[in-house]
Amino acid sequence: VLTDSSMPVSAIREQIASAVDVVVQLNRFPDGARCVTHVSEIVGIDPDTGGIVVEDIFVYRPPGGGKFADGIHIHSGYIPTFIEEMLVKGVVSLDTFF
Repeated sequence: VLTDSSMPVSAIREQIASAVDVVVQLNRFPDGARCVTHVSEIVGIDPDTGGIVVEDIFVYRPPGGGKFADGIHIHSGYIPTFIEEMLVKGVVSLDTFF
């Protein structure tokens, strides 16, 4: 992103949304464990609010009563826009991705 202070916020958001495809979020839990909690796709800009639209692909669910690191990652139900390209290139299969 350019450092020009006269650049409008909307233009900066558009640059970010067009440059970033996937965000991997990590959290540190109270027991000290670190874990990927979200794998999300940046899908664009909301025309009404101007905010960046993010869709979760996988979300971490901690276990009930156990160590935070023993949780699981579940598919959110959202199918990322890049899945077809990954399937065609053989990077993943539907059996292994979901």
